[in-house]
Amino acid sequence: MQKNKILSLITFFIISTITFLSADDIHNPKSVLTEVMNRMAGIDQTFKIDMVQQQKGKPDVKRQFISQTHWPEEGDVEKQIRMDYLFPKEMKGVIFWEHRFLDRSYKRWRTMPVTGKLQDLSDISENKMKGNGFQFSDLEVTPELIETHQHQIVGNELILGKNTLIIEIQKKEKSKRDGKMRLWIDPENNIILKVIFYNHRDRELTVIQCTELGTVDDLLFYKMIKVENKKKKLNIEIKLSELSIARITDSQQFIPAGK
Repeated sequence: MQKNKILSLITFFIISTITFLSADDIHNPKSVLTEVMNRMAGIDQTFKIDMVQQQKGKPDVKRQFISQTHWPEEGDVEKQIRMDYLFPKEMKGVIFWEHRFLDRSYKRWRTMPVTGKLQDLSDISENKMKGNGFQFSDLEVTPELIETHQHQIVGNELILGKNTLIIEIQKKEKSKRDGKMRLWIDPENNIILKVIFYNHRDRELTVIQCTELGTVDDLLFYKMIKVENKKKKLNIEIKLSELSIARITDSQQFIPAGK
């Protein structure tokens, strides 16, 4: 059940509002997941991402991006995302865009290295786009995850001083090859602190865990995340910095354009 999305389209970081759930809601996994899903709605964000990917027998891979998320006030586009490559040198100037529409459809584009020509990525499958990497949507709750899956609270654990609920999620109509996932959620702050993806034999495939948190204007956000892909023996360390939640006024930069 592990999501397969492009590493380069790392567009979704988790920022959570401080919201209190009632005693009944806190034991209702669907209510908890809904609060997590809605935590960042309407909040524009700008931040820098530094990533280091390590894999045995291969040189380290380093990447750096500036990510921006904008919520238009009108129109059929719900959310616009832009990501600019800063490093490595050969990728500097490459830009990714994603538009998510109110009907839950999306469009994706990028400028090509060297030529700067615009490429439409919308028809490329999710499986091909991610490869070995991590994407912040692995730490995101979507309407589909709530509507088409079954959820169960299976325990609790203290992570980074936060009391988390462990919610197990599986497809309602699953095949023999479908796995499951578990989310460690801080229900006070509506933030996911840990995710484990399992295969159909209940073996761990990927572990994603926040290792450091920070705040801006009383909003909780990630500062450090570590990812372990156990099958491919691959580790990724993600650092977020220079976070701003100021309203983005230049909406024209979210319109895809090439040379």
